[in-house]
Amino acid sequence: ERACRLEGVEETLSESQLELVSVRVQVEKLRKNAEGSSLKCKELSEELVRVRGEFAAVDRLAAEMRQSAQSAGDRSAAFCEEISALRDDRDKLAADLEAT
Repeated sequence: ERACRLEGVEETLSESQLELVSVRVQVEKLRKNAEGSSLKCKELSEELVRVRGEFAAVDRLAAEMRQSAQSAGDRSAAFCEEISALRDDRDKLAADLEAT
């Protein structure tokens, strides 16, 4: 009877050892997956920083272009005023010439 119980304990111990090995294999797989996920997260984080830098550069360029367009618009308005003044002067000279 004691031998039977001992045999049952040995079987239970053997099954437990097999389960332990299985759990260790699963833990190792999870560890490898976690390392891979961590590396992927790091890569994605670096990519995000790079993309944010590119967006910031685009924003700066857009601001420069808006400022340049504003300056061009200001210069255009100034030229229009000068042209209008020159036309007024021309018309006045033409009137003066007709009067003489």
